[in-house]
Amino acid sequence: MANFNSQWIEIFKSGNYGPKGDWPVEKLQQVVANFNAGSWKPPAVLGHPEHDSPAMGWVEQLALDGGVLKAKFMKVQPQLEAHVAEGRYPNRSAAFYLDPQGKGPVLRHVGFLGGMPPEIKGLEPVKFSDGEFVAIEFKEDDVDPNEIKKSVRESVREFFAEFFGGKKLGETFSEADMNAKIAAMRQEMQSKMDETVKELKDKFAESTKKAEELSAAAKTVSAKEKVKAFIEGRRAAGQWVPAFDEAGLPAVLEHLAIAGGVVKFGEAGKEKEVETYDLLANFFEKALPQIVPVGTLKLKPAKGGKIMKFNEARGISLNEGSVLVAQRAEEISAERKISFGDALRVAREELGGGAAAAAGGTSSGAV
Repeated sequence: MANFNSQWIEIFKSGNYGPKGDWPVEKLQQVVANFNAGSWKPPAVLGHPEHDSPAMGWVEQLALDGGVLKAKFMKVQPQLEAHVAEGRYPNRSAAFYLDPQGKGPVLRHVGFLGGMPPEIKGLEPVKFSDGEFVAIEFKEDDVDPNEIKKSVRESVREFFAEFFGGKKLGETFSEADMNAKIAAMRQEMQSKMDETVKELKDKFAESTKKAEELSAAAKTVSAKEKVKAFIEGRRAAGQWVPAFDEAGLPAVLEHLAIAGGVVKFGEAGKEKEVETYDLLANFFEKALPQIVPVGTLKLKPAKGGKIMKFNEARGISLNEGSVLVAQRAEEISAERKISFGDALRVAREELGGGAAAAAGGTSSGAV
């Protein structure tokens, strides 16, 4: 027979072929449309589509009859016709390019299965490695959907058999086994999840602690610099005396600046809220007068006397007699090796008169 008597031969049927894909009628319509566009002339080959084979003919026409894809062949080799006629190649396999041009599947070739192709000497086999394809074998009988379901069931059975340590389902597997296994897996997953969450929480807590420590250290340094600058400013303004340093006032200011905190004062309903550090700083800057404006007083000293430097506060007068008595008492104490109190009595007796009276008088600012 020539070219299978130019008959339409069924080469594929629509259906779900499991791992090789779902092939509805719409998909086969795309195959026919792409063939009619002349993008590719599929060959007829011997053997499984995965094997390289020489072309034994060519698909001349494609048509879709319901859900059945049919083909007419041309230039069919006599060997192929003879093998098909003798029943040695009863099955066919259609191979498709899945989507080579973005227009849907294209028929790659039609393979006649059932035996090895004859040896053809001197011919280089045609290579077909120019794109992804899928080959689907079928017999002339309709594809049995029950077989597909059976295959799916077998796959599920094999999966669970491996899941339960190689047990065969239907022999030793039960619903209780499955529930126990699922519960064990859930517990194991929960345990791992708890460990992961705990590890993340610990890392977060450690990072937070380090960040807080760095923030506290930076705050402490900033507070100390702030207090230091404040004290230098008050010292330059004559509002800071060494006695404040000895009393630990710098440490108090640093503590207030670091610890923060607020105080409220004022009439009910009109209270003011002020930072404790700012309250004390404002007292020094605005409420405290100048304590120690620097000045120099030259006294008319006795023989060998000294020029005394002092700091005079506003509204405070200097008792000059007291200064002379004190100065003489220091000299006597040094000369006679006696206490300053004894030397002070001697100095008063020596100077007598006005100086002694002045020295015995009361003054709010005697130095």
